[in-house]
Amino acid sequence: MKPSMYTNPVAKDWNLFFKDDREGLYVCFTLFYDDFYRLGLHWYKNPDLVKECIHNLFLELWKSWYNRGHVTNKKQYVITVYKRIAHNTFLAYNQATASTAEQKHFETAHELPYEDLLIASQTEEHRTKQLQVALGHLTKRQKEIIQLRFYEGLSISQIAQSCALTERTVYNTLHNAIKLLREYLLYICYAMIYFQ
Repeated sequence: MKPSMYTNPVAKDWNLFFKDDREGLYVCFTLFYDDFYRLGLHWYKNPDLVKECIHNLFLELWKSWYNRGHVTNKKQYVITVYKRIAHNTFLAYNQATASTAEQKHFETAHELPYEDLLIASQTEEHRTKQLQVALGHLTKRQKEIIQLRFYEGLSISQIAQSCALTERTVYNTLHNAIKLLREYLLYICYAMIYFQ
């Protein structure tokens, strides 16, 4: 008769995160990994990011093992730490992804043939001229507000203070100016398409 190989598995218990020794974290990692993974996927829908979040969570728990004090709701505490870690990891992940995308864009921009760069430059110059012509159709006040908002980066309230106007007046003037610019530029596009 074969001997039974019964082992007493450790049940999921949030108190394991608060045992006296850190070795309990290894058990927690095994027991709770799938739960953290599903929860992370629910938040961010990115498996690689979620794995990084879980890794960072257990690193944080390891570092702060003796500095947690008395915690009443242990499950809520761990999940709150996980949320914070996941959010910080998400921000860092997006920043790293954006800088990688910028680097790739920078590298490909230098690899363009001269003809493509010349065409892009001429296209940009043409658009700038069209925009300047369109701006010429605005009133003096509309031009001033467009300048302050989009070229100098002032907020609506800052423009209102600068021009001694109400915020509603600034908003309405800006809205009307953008509407006129859009209509004029669309008219030019249609005209170019029609006469080609």
